[in-house]
Amino acid sequence: MEIVMAAGVMAMLLTGMMLVFRTGSKSMQVGNWRIDAQKSTQALLGNLRDLLERANYLNRVLSTGEIASDPLPIQINKRWRDKPASCDGVNETVLCFSVTTPYTAAFPELGRPTPTMGSWAGVVLRCGKFSTSDPNKNNQLTLIKTGTANDFSLWGGKIPSSGYTGFFNADTKNVSLVVNDVATMSIIATIPVDITEAETIEITLILQRVEGGKKTPTTFSEKILANISNRSLAIEDYTP
Repeated sequence: MEIVMAAGVMAMLLTGMMLVFRTGSKSMQVGNWRIDAQKSTQALLGNLRDLLERANYLNRVLSTGEIASDPLPIQINKRWRDKPASCDGVNETVLCFSVTTPYTAAFPELGRPTPTMGSWAGVVLRCGKFSTSDPNKNNQLTLIKTGTANDFSLWGGKIPSSGYTGFFNADTKNVSLVVNDVATMSIIATIPVDITEAETIEITLILQRVEGGKKTPTTFSEKILANISNRSLAIEDYTP
């Protein structure tokens, strides 16, 4: 009888230990996911804010002192503009714009015998399902900075009507940052009535942990607010 009781107690202890182990292991997995999600989200959004605040037209300073500009707006997908929307089953461009420095023509009279080349880079934010056999990598958000005009155009970015004469590509290859498990996103663009105030773009991401291809209750959110330095820069709706 004592042996049976001892065996029962031992079984209860082992069951309890297993439950504690499983709970601790699950908590560790959730904690690791939050840490990874926070790092990748802050890296992507931090870079995106820096780039947005440098968004600009393609400007040429002529020898006459006049400035010729090619309008290159910030384009926001209507799906996410001014409202939260899901990223489930989506493979679309979310946001695209250009980051430039001006071309300045030669002006020997002012001691500038040769022109100063400008620079251009296209920035694209894309949302799409991760193409992999790993069921835990879903709803991927990718920030791309490219010096390839054709790629930028294919992703929906506007190309200047006068081309890129006088400008070099700021990046010779595509550079990207990635965030997985993006459940919902919103992009709120504020255009003030007073032109002396800066336009702002607020981007909010909500990530949701996925395990075994299924969503769990665990979520994480992060947001940024970018102040657009060019106060006359157009912000337009984009429809894929």
